[in-house]
Amino acid sequence: MAREIHEQILEGIKKSKNTLITFRKNYSLDSVVSAIGLYFILKKMGKLADIVSTDFSMPDAWKFLPQADIVSNIAELRQLIVSLDIKEAGLDQFSYNVEKGKLNIFISPKIGVFQNENLSTSFSRYKYDLIIILDTPDLDSLGRIFQNNTDFFLHTPVINIDHNPANEEFGHIRYIDPTAISTSEILYDLFEKMEKNYIDEDVAQCLLAGMIYETKSFKTGNVTPKSLNNAKSLIELGADRQLIIQHLYRSQNISTLRLWGKVLSRMKTDESEKLVWASISENDFTESQASPKNLVGLTEEIITSLPRAEVAVFIYRIKGIVNVRVEVFNSHNAIRMTKKYSPAGDKSLAEFIIPDSTLLDAETEVINTIREYIIKS
Repeated sequence: MAREIHEQILEGIKKSKNTLITFRKNYSLDSVVSAIGLYFILKKMGKLADIVSTDFSMPDAWKFLPQADIVSNIAELRQLIVSLDIKEAGLDQFSYNVEKGKLNIFISPKIGVFQNENLSTSFSRYKYDLIIILDTPDLDSLGRIFQNNTDFFLHTPVINIDHNPANEEFGHIRYIDPTAISTSEILYDLFEKMEKNYIDEDVAQCLLAGMIYETKSFKTGNVTPKSLNNAKSLIELGADRQLIIQHLYRSQNISTLRLWGKVLSRMKTDESEKLVWASISENDFTESQASPKNLVGLTEEIITSLPRAEVAVFIYRIKGIVNVRVEVFNSHNAIRMTKKYSPAGDKSLAEFIIPDSTLLDAETEVINTIREYIIKS
């Protein structure tokens, strides 16, 4: 079955002329390096491709990896074509202007006048003839690029590649492998049978980084002998394991470490250890010389120490407002779990504010809400 899916995906790529590569708004390093690695492979195959992800910004800590342009919006997706039949009237003058947000086109015939039937409009084909979505549980998780271009996603072939068992299996071709440790490992399995030069040093570095990140350097319980063998092959192809580990695990700045120390010293857990949480004051950020951005990556440290944890909650005050960040690690849905607060995010991450509340009151309310959800689910 897996080989059949391989063949379908490779055939779809070979038929495509221009591919859109995208991944969830709430991206992980695995999302990013899978997209970059795939982009490099498609370029080697002589294919046009772009990487787009809503509100994407490359974290400084990841800039040591091979880079490719990743933009936040789909540009020039489709053109409006305005056609005017000038066979009989000819063309004398042509001009245009923009006034009050409207484009006005002025066309003068050489003979007589133009009639309504001389004018027609149509649309060009979409810029991309294939969409490959990586490490994304559902289309809504793509954020604005899906919401603003739903017709494009509904009328263009979609290949869905993911290792998360919570994936909704959308798309025309679906390669969902929960036994894989990362989406980057699935890409290695997909392309390693092809000509070896498709997986060069840069691609190998990207794919190994994704595998290391998702397994905390091969320390998680889902690591298999196959995964270790794949990692060995990527190293033989030029990936630098030590460089990846150095940047991912040994280069946190002092502000981040100060904040993490404060948070970890206050972590609380319920009796089942499925739910963990901490509250962070505005003074904590000031003393650490950190910001909420420095919380990114802390969850990975928590689940390494508490493997039974399914939900992590950070309640923090910034600029006088209580914010909440909820991350889930299994089949739970962060949005459904916190729907009473009208959160933003996706299945794996939900964020919202609780106005006019103290940290203690917000902690009590949110944790009780999430605890009840976990018990019922």
